[in-house]
Parts: sequence; structure tokens; C-alpha cells
Amino acid sequence: MMKIGTVITLKGKSRHGKNRIREKGAEWKVSDVREKVSFNTPAPGPFMLLVSQSSKDARWVSVRNDPNFEIVEINE
Repeated sequence: MMKIGTVITLKGKSRHGKNRIREKGAEWKVSDVREKVSFNTPAPGPFMLLVSQSSKDARWVSVRNDPNFEIVEINE
């Protein structure tokens, strides 16, 4: 399980994910972890709320098998 405060590096898998990485950067910080999110998604939980280190935008990413992002590196 990811800990709050962990910095991770993401890689885009889909066109959407690649665009987000290009626009917001690859390094993100975990600010929350939940088993479920309040929107409909095909991705399995748990989910991390990530905040971009370069733009301060936030997004939810599945810890396992996210359709848009792959976790490349974990920096605790």
C-alpha cells in the first residue's frame, strides 16, 4: 500500500495518460489513499489521490492496473 507523502513517477499508457504527463509532469506526490472513489471507473481499487509536483493539479490513479498510467518509480 502506498503511504501519504510518497513521491512516485508515472508513465502514460494511453493517449490521455501520455498527454497528462506531458502537460503536468511525471512526478506526483500521494496525498490520500482510498479503497473506492465516487466516480465510475473500470480500474480496481485502491486508489491514490496524486498531486503533481510541477503544476499542483490532482488526480485519482488506481494502484493496480490503471488504464491511463503506469507507476515507474516509488521514492519513499
